[in-house]
Order: sequence, then structure tokens, then C-alpha cells
Amino acid sequence: MLHIEWTSAVSGYVDNSCQDHPDACGKNASYHLTLPKNHVAMVSVPVFSFKENQHLNLYAVTEDGELARLWTTSGTALKVIPAQIVNTSIFVELVSEREYRQSEGFQMLFSFHPVSNYPQRNGDGLFNCSSPDYASFRQHLDCNSLVECLGSQDARHCPEFERELHKDYQMFPRERTRGTVLTWYDGQESCRQLGGDLAMMKTLAEWNKFYQVVGNVSRSVGNFVWVGIHGYDLNVADYYRHAYFWADNTVSYSVNLTHLFYRTVQGRVCLYHSPGCNRHLCYADCKIRYATAYACQFERRNSSAEPRRAVDFSELRNLTRKTTNQSLVRCENGGHMTHSFLSCDPQSHCGTRQLYSDCSISIPHVSGASVPRKNNADLAEDDARYNISGSNSDASFTAGDVRVAMFVCEDGRSTVPYSLVCDFREDCDDASDEAWCVHSEQCVGFTCRNGQCVAETAYCDVRRDCWDGSDELCDHAHLLTRTIVRMLPPTLISFDGQGNFSQTLLSPSDLCPETHLRCSDGNCLPVFVRCNGVYDCIDKADEAHCDNVTCPGFYRCRSSSVCVHPDHLCDGWPQCPQRDDEWLCQALCPSRCSCHGHAFVCPRPFPAPSFPQLRYLDALGSGMTMNDVSSNVYLIWLRLASCGIVELQVMDLRNLRMLDLSDNQLTTLRMDAFLNLTNLAVLCLAGNPLLSVTAGNNYTQQQTLRVLDLSSTFLTSFGSLAFSGFPELRTLNASNSKIEVITEDGFVHTPKLGLVDLQGNPVERFPVNLFTGLLRLEAVYSDNYKLCCSDTLPANFEIDSCHAPRDEISSCEDLLRSDVFRAFLWMFCSLACFGNAGCLLFRSFVQKASMSSGFNVFVSSLGAADFLMGIYLAMVGGADIAYQGQYSLFETAWKSGVVCKAAGFLSLLSCEISATMICVITLDRFLVLRFPFSRFHFEPKSAVLACVAVWLLGVIIAVVPLLPVTSQWQFYGQTGICIPLPITRQSFPGQDYAFAVMIVLNLVLFLLIAAGQLLIFWTIRDTAITSTARYKSQEMTVARRLTSIVVSDFLCWFPIGLLGVLAATGTPIPGEVNVAVAILVLPLNSALNPFLYTFNLLVERLDRQEEQRLLKQLEEERDQDRPAGGEVGQASGAEASQPAGGGARPRLRPAGGEVGQASGAEASQAAGGGLRPAGGEVGQASGAEASQAAGGGARPRLSTVEPPF
Repeated sequence: MLHIEWTSAVSGYVDNSCQDHPDACGKNASYHLTLPKNHVAMVSVPVFSFKENQHLNLYAVTEDGELARLWTTSGTALKVIPAQIVNTSIFVELVSEREYRQSEGFQMLFSFHPVSNYPQRNGDGLFNCSSPDYASFRQHLDCNSLVECLGSQDARHCPEFERELHKDYQMFPRERTRGTVLTWYDGQESCRQLGGDLAMMKTLAEWNKFYQVVGNVSRSVGNFVWVGIHGYDLNVADYYRHAYFWADNTVSYSVNLTHLFYRTVQGRVCLYHSPGCNRHLCYADCKIRYATAYACQFERRNSSAEPRRAVDFSELRNLTRKTTNQSLVRCENGGHMTHSFLSCDPQSHCGTRQLYSDCSISIPHVSGASVPRKNNADLAEDDARYNISGSNSDASFTAGDVRVAMFVCEDGRSTVPYSLVCDFREDCDDASDEAWCVHSEQCVGFTCRNGQCVAETAYCDVRRDCWDGSDELCDHAHLLTRTIVRMLPPTLISFDGQGNFSQTLLSPSDLCPETHLRCSDGNCLPVFVRCNGVYDCIDKADEAHCDNVTCPGFYRCRSSSVCVHPDHLCDGWPQCPQRDDEWLCQALCPSRCSCHGHAFVCPRPFPAPSFPQLRYLDALGSGMTMNDVSSNVYLIWLRLASCGIVELQVMDLRNLRMLDLSDNQLTTLRMDAFLNLTNLAVLCLAGNPLLSVTAGNNYTQQQTLRVLDLSSTFLTSFGSLAFSGFPELRTLNASNSKIEVITEDGFVHTPKLGLVDLQGNPVERFPVNLFTGLLRLEAVYSDNYKLCCSDTLPANFEIDSCHAPRDEISSCEDLLRSDVFRAFLWMFCSLACFGNAGCLLFRSFVQKASMSSGFNVFVSSLGAADFLMGIYLAMVGGADIAYQGQYSLFETAWKSGVVCKAAGFLSLLSCEISATMICVITLDRFLVLRFPFSRFHFEPKSAVLACVAVWLLGVIIAVVPLLPVTSQWQFYGQTGICIPLPITRQSFPGQDYAFAVMIVLNLVLFLLIAAGQLLIFWTIRDTAITSTARYKSQEMTVARRLTSIVVSDFLCWFPIGLLGVLAATGTPIPGEVNVAVAILVLPLNSALNPFLYTFNLLVERLDRQEEQRLLKQLEEERDQDRPAGGEVGQASGAEASQPAGGGARPRLRPAGGEVGQASGAEASQAAGGGLRPAGGEVGQASGAEASQAAGGGARPRLSTVEPPF
């Protein structure tokens, strides 16, 4: 039974789709259409197409049940049956000896109308289509290639009617060609020489015009006439395999074809017209001299008609229905879809044009999502063991991003997903994604030129199975035995994947489905023909504006503007130019993994051998080993970091390019384990507790390794002998390890190194010519500035490309890099040595008697300590002179030698004894002034004992870094000046000890000194509160002297303490501050102390001697001028006070000898700067008391009074 479809209560159609009985389709099927009472039927058959032995009969059923044939037809023609009015029931019969094929069949439209008001033809056989009832029978008449309405109303809105024929046809028969038999190419060339083209009949009107001009002539002369249409071109997509193309390369969807003879055609097929083709076209081999005529078309000139406006396809309809394919991602740039593994592929137009070295792929929340998988019984056991499923998500992965690296082409201009590497197709411009790949040498089938292996049956099957198309480089044989009948527009055109297309008749008002686009001729074509390089619309509108095309909601093909509806993805045949809509449609994904093509990110173990196409595996922390992937020969990128691997066996993964074995438990490594990794370019062994690396046995050279990462290992020495099998090594990262020694072979065996990173290593011993043989060296990173010395680097190396923290003190040539520092060092050395030596001589010989005072013992001890600082500076300065111009060669010997340790010992000893001794002197002076009559004073013996204790403490502090238990600190060898100051953030062994001594201890001593001096000042001030102006002046002298002592101590220790605290809290301190403090601040006290405690007394002594001389001179002059009877007592105090020059002079003794004035003298003497009273009365007694308070016993005269400091 034929199929009936009701479109309304009184209309519908009958066709041969036979949905209820598919087995009976097209084989003697029929249908009885009953007419309603008081109605007539209007029937029409817009298009039908059949082959031989197929007939369609239409009968009217009389009242007696008899069948009266209305019309009948049989195949080979494409016809339109005009509308007819029938007043009886209708019987439709389809007679066929076989089942019909796709593109064969019919559709009969029917509608019922009341007898009182039904469509009727006028005398000219035309319907009145202006009546209100036209809508009830319009479907029978609109655009059926016939004019059946008054005024052509049924054709005015149709494409064929709107197009005025602007071309003329002309046939050049045998006489024109002089009897020569022509090939199709001969005819095409002849037409073009005449300014035209072979005839192309794309519309019904053009067909009619063609037959008017050519058909009768061809029949009369019996010519075979070439026309402008040819068969499949290998340069277009496979789905056009059975399509035909006009000479202007537009696809012909409506031409009817037949054959005259059964023949096999080799190569391309072209079409010709002949009387025997029965208004069809016949085909023959384009290269055979077959036809004796050709028909040309010529565009009319000066045509007044407007050109037909092309349909604008620049925007596609944005799909609202979301795809359920979880392997697709939506791109932000354009809103189109692509495979997840192509989301960072520049050629997939997803995101920006930036080249990603790695790709962040979003993982959506997925519930029960799956990826299509093949039925493979071999995976059953693995499914049970490893829980393999089609899932693309698992509890191990939550919504977020997974980072997957990209393959970077060698030219650096593009990147490619690893899933597309080693797939026989060149995606990099320089072919670097395929040139090195190792494939199986055995091929059961046809071997493509690019090495790809396809089935033997794929050769010359008019379908490109090889990526390079080499399986179709042959003469194709076509057995042309069938007739093809096509429908005129509007039709819905669909491709079947086998190179065929089918047509479904549409009315002009029908919309195209979302999978199709409409051309101007009314045909609905699949979306994927848009911008595919082939003209599918007669006006070529489908290939216009392709530069601005977007594919919102559609899949956008890689490296093209072709859009594919999600329903057409993974449908078994490719629509994209690179066939990427069919890539990895049956790919499997292990459970607990995130899969993106052949790139897996798996935090748990899985059976890798079950996935032989695996290209990329990130198994970080999974516990997998190299043995688990030993059979995955296509692995290119492999990360087995933090997997607990303790040893390696010989591996045989010949396509592996990147291997990450970082953070495992490898303690020893034999490089012959990588012998068979012939394409390995990057090897990462960072974070392993490696103690040794050896070459191993039977070692040969491996020519591809470029990058080696040995960072954060336990290696203490490095030599290139172990890596002699990697002569192409370009980058070596050995940072943050424990390398102290680089052996004599250095980098001799890796001569092409361009970058070496040794940062974070305590490298001290290395060959002087370490890098001189690396002629391609571009950058060096190190913490030791000596590796950046010119003697170490190649001759033409840019010194700015050697990155090492500059030694603020030393340079490659000199221990002291700055002449300014050198000048200050020798200045302070001179001051400390000569000043303190002079102090000791003065105290020992010039003022020998004063050594009985405890104060002088302390000052002498202080001078000895400060003298050691001068010795230290002299030792450093001497080394600077000795090593001048070649310091880097001897730096290690100097810093680890006895002389440097001795210098550092003397420096620390001097600093601590000096600071402690000043604190003791401050205590002594305070006791003398505050409690002058107390027994708790330092006598000479107790002062000596105190000095011994201070020296013993200093020796202990300075010798601790030299003890065996602290020898690993290399405390005094941290810097070239042999004393480590903890005032920078850079840590060093013994830093806590240095901070405790040089920052904490000295800061406490400074605070005690400052507090003691403040108490002394207040004591003197309280004693002299009732003093005269002369003694207040002496009070100011004491204050200034105390202030100078406090300021000198402040300038020395406060900056060091402050910088140390800031450094300890993480505040960045410039490295130059270290050397400035060591040379300019640290020796400051040692240089100033002799002037503060000794040389000022010598100056005062000279001042007193000059004063005595002046006084004596005044007395002699007065005696000469004295009257004869005058007494001595008559001389006034004012006269005695006048100096030789006659100027005003302060009084030298109190007028009345009051106790308060004597107290002022005590203060003056205690301060070390008061003047001796002139008389010997009470002032002298008071002066004696002050002298005793100043630290000495009773003295016969107050000749000299020592200062409190």
C-alpha cells in the first residue's frame, strides 16, 4: 500500500515512502482515495522519476467500480503532470518489478472541493488564481514549471520566472569542426577563444532555450555535442563523488543523465547531448575524442535587467538546541563548537591568536556523560580491574580546568595538539610534527606515500583514505550503466556519505531545517557546503563573505570556515576539509581520567596498553611506572612525576619527545636507560634524591636530547662525562642542588650548550676555563660571580648574559672592587694602628705614673683591642694587593685559608672587646663621679682582672666559629673581607650566631653605654648646679665630650643593629650596604677611640704647659712693675687673670674659696678639661678631691686630670 499524508482535513498527498510497509515500497503498490460526498478532487503530480519497467497509473473509479484510466507514465523522463479535476474516487497504482531506489518515486497532491465551488479552467485552459479560494488549491500550481494561472500568477514569484534569460546558445556542428572528433577539453577551449563557455543550463528556462537552439540541429545532423558539465574532481570533498559540475565549477543538482552504451570510463567523466539521450545528457570520458560538435553560451551585452541578488550567508542561525556531545566545547570567540582537544589549536579559531605552550581545558559538571566506545571483548578484563568506562569525567575531576601541553613546531610559529602529532598529516608549516615520527614498518594493505597504511580496497575507490590522497592517484574506472533523473528546485538536498545525494520536493513556502541553508533558486543545501570551496548555489552565494563567517552553535571545521551541524558530527562520513568532524569518534577514555583526544590526564593507574594510539599522558602522582607504558609506542609526551619510581630499566619508546620523571625516588641513574629513546628532546629529573649519574655500559650517542633538568637534586659534583652521549644538549638546568665541585671535564662533552643554570648551588671549585669551549653559549645563571669572569666564559660571550649576583666587595680581578673602599680601608687601618699604638706608648711611657689608676688600665686595654682592628684591616688590604688582577683564581684559597680565618678572628675579637671595654669604662666613671668616697671603685688590680675577663670573653666569642663542631660554617670565609655581617637577607651557615653576637649583644652594650653616659652627665650637672659661669662653661665641655662618645658609638653600632633587625624581618637591604658597613662603619670606633680617650689629654697637657708659661711670664712682668712697698695680696684677682695679650681671661681661682666653687673645680677635673687653680688654699684641696674622684689616689699636685672616658 502506498503512503498517504494528510496536510489538512481536505488535502494531502500520496507517495511511495511506505513507512508502514517498507518491504513493499515501490513494488506494485497502490492506494484507493475515496471522494467525500458532494465534492470533487483536484490532483496533480509535480515531479516523478522512474527507471525502466516502472509505471505510475491514475484511474477514476466509476459508480460501477470500474477503473477508467486518466493517465499513465513510464520512466526515463522528468515530467510535470498538470492539475486535473476528478469527480469520482481515485485509484493510484505504482507498478514496478523491483524496489525503487533513493531519488526515484513520485508524490501526488490532492485536495477536495465542494461541487458548488471548485476550481475551473477558462477557455484558454487557465485557472483564475485571483479568487479568494486560490489558497485551497495553490499547492497544485505554484512553481511547477507550467503556467496555469491567468497573468502567470502561479509563476511570478518563482526563481525561474524572475530570471530573464541573458544568455544565447550556439552550436558548432561538424562543419565548424571540419569533421574532427573532439575531446571535451577541446570544446571548452574553443568556446573560450570565442569569448564564451561551454553551454550550462541551470534553470528550466535555460533548458528550454538550449533545446530550441541546439536540440533540433543536433537531431538533424546526428551530432554528439559537448556541453559544459563534467564529473567528480578529486580536489573537492568526497561527498561530491557522484555529483556533476558545470563548467564554472558550480554543482549541478537538477541535470538528468542517461547512457547510450554500457561502457567503462577511465578518468574524468564529461557530458554531451545527442538525439538518443532523449532530452537527457549522456556521459563519456573527457579525454576521449568522442563528440563532433560543441555548444557554447554567450552572455548578452547591454542587458537592462538587474543582476540577481545573491543570498547573504554571512550569518548562520544561532542554534538554541544544545548538543549532548561532552567531547565538544564552545569557543568564546564566535560561539562555535570544537573538540575539547582542539580548544587551544590556533587553526580551530577557538580563543585568541596567541600560541599556547600549554592549554587549559574546562571540565564541565557531567552526570552520566559518555564517549562512544567500540565493542572490544579484550577490554572486559581491564574494565573490571581498572573500572574503564566511556565516561569523560569522574569523581577524581571536578568542574574546573585541566592543563594539557601543546606540541610546539620547531619554527616556533605555531602549536599543534598532541593528538594530531604523528598522524601522517603535516600540521606544522615546517612538517616538524611528522618528520621525526617512527611508525610500524609492516603494512597489511596499501601504503600511502606519506607512510600511512590503509586497506587494500581503499586504492582507487574515489574516496581519499590517505591524508595525502595518494590512494587516488590513478585512473578511475566508472561503469556507466544507469540513468539519473533529478528534480528541479525547490528541493531539500541531502548527502548519504557514499558520494550520492538525494532530493526531497519542497514548496516555495517551506522553510529549510536548521541543518540546511537556502539558495536563491530555492534549493535547501546542508550547512557544511557553505564556504567549502565549491559553488553549490547557481549564483555562487554560498562562497561569498567567507572571511567573516561565524558558526554560532555549530561545529567549525579546522583551518576553514565550514560549519557543521552537531547532528552531522561522527555520522560516519566527513564533511570538514580535514575530516576533523569524524576524528576520534570512537575513542575510549579510562575511568578516573580526563581525556581530550589522545591526550589523557590520569591521577590513577589504568591499562595503558589498551590505548595504543595514546600520544600524551600526564600521570602525575598515579603510581604508574615506565613498565606500564612500555608498549605505547606512539607516546610523545609522558609525565610520571611523584610516582614513587626507584629505578629505571632500558626503555623503547621511539616517539617519546618529553619525559618527566621529577619528584620520584631515584638515587642513582645510568644514562644508558635512555638509549632507545631516539627522539627524546626533553628530560626532567628534578626533585629526585640523585647522588650520582653515570654513563652506564654500552653507551652510544643520542642525537635529539635538547633540554635536561637536574634541578633540586642531591648531586654534589657535576661532570659532563656522564652526559657524553647527548652531544646535542642545548639547555642544562642544575639549579637548587648541592653541587660544590664541577670536575675538570666540565662541559667538554656537551659542546652545544646554549643555556646553563647553576643557581642555588654552592659551587666553589671549578675549572678556570669552564665555559670557554661552549661557542654557542647564550646565557649562564649562577650564584657565584666567579662563573661570570671573563677567563671562564667564551671569547665572544656577552658578559651581560651571565646572570650572577654581584659580589659587593670583590670583583673577578680584585678583592676590593672599588678604589673608594680601598682608600677608606687604608685610612682606617692607619688611624687604628698608629692611633692605638701611640695611645699605648703614651700611657706606658709618657704617663707611666697614671698606670696606677684603674681607668688607665681600661683605656690601655681598649687601645690594644682597637689596635687588633688595624691589624685586621692591614691583613685584608695586603691580600687585596697580593691578589690584584687575579683575585678570582685565588678566592677560594684565600677565604678558606688560615690568614683569612686569623683576620676574621682578630676583627670579631677587636669588635667585642672594644664594645665591652667601653661599657666597663662607663661603669668605672659613673662609680667615681656618683660615689666619690665609696670603696666600690676599680683599683688597678681589680681593673686588670676585669680586663682579663673581657679579653677571655672576646676570645671565646671569636673562637667559637673555629671549633670542629662549627667548622662547617666556614664562618670567616663567607666574604672576601673575612667577617660575615648579618645585615642582608641572604642566609649563610652560622647566621644566627653572627646575629646574636654582632647585632643583639652589641646593641645591648650600646644601650648600656648610652644609659651610663646619661647618668654621668646628670651627676655632673647636679654637682655644679650652683657653680659660677666659669664652671658652667666647664660643664658644657664635659657635655660635649660625653656627646662625642655617645655619637661615635651610635654611628658604629646602631646602623649595624638596625640593618640586622630589618634583614631579619625580611626587609630588602641592598648588597652594597654590606661592604659599606664592613669598611666604613665597623672600624669607626677603633679609629676614634685613641682621640676620645688619650690624645685629648695630650692636647690639654700642652695647653697647660703653654698656660704655665704665660702665667710665669705675667708674674715676672708684674714683679718688675711692682711698687717697692706693695704686698702680694694687694694684686687683684682681675689683674692675675689678664693674659699676656691683655684680653679678658677667666678667673683662675675662687675669690673666697667657697666649697661650692671647689665643687665646680671637681667637675672640671672630672671632665678632664678643667684648669688648675692658681692658689693653693681651699681650691687646691677641692682639686685634690676631684682628682681622687677621677680615678687616682691623693696626689701632691693637680697637674693632669683624666677624663671620664
